[in-house]
Amino acid sequence: MEVFRIVEYARATRKPEQIATLINEVAESVNATKDLTYEQHLATNQRCPPVYGVRPTKGRNFHAQDVEGCRHSYEDPHDLAAPPSYVPALKIAGEASEASFRAAMERAGIDNQTYDLNSALLDVNESRIWQAVQ
Repeated sequence: MEVFRIVEYARATRKPEQIATLINEVAESVNATKDLTYEQHLATNQRCPPVYGVRPTKGRNFHAQDVEGCRHSYEDPHDLAAPPSYVPALKIAGEASEASFRAAMERAGIDNQTYDLNSALLDVNESRIWQAVQ
């Protein structure tokens, strides 16, 4: 659901050439991690798309509650010295909320798999939803 929200946000706030640039950056990120194992992928600080207004819950809870922390991580994904800016109690609550949501999705028979954000955005682009979402 959050991927479609990002698509709507991008279409409402960016020109087509800016969306093309965003998609190219997403593709570069996906290509940089495609041959990694799951564990290696988790340990890689990957550049996320700059959609701060609609950051996915996972990103907000992972290391950046504030936009500046998220922006810094995007601009310099290899700066491991930058401290996370999340609130531990809020991170725990977010993880619990996500687990409950995923369980409800599973009970409803809806796909509840966690997807890599960049890969999901690239899949959406390849399915032409960027153009179709109103």
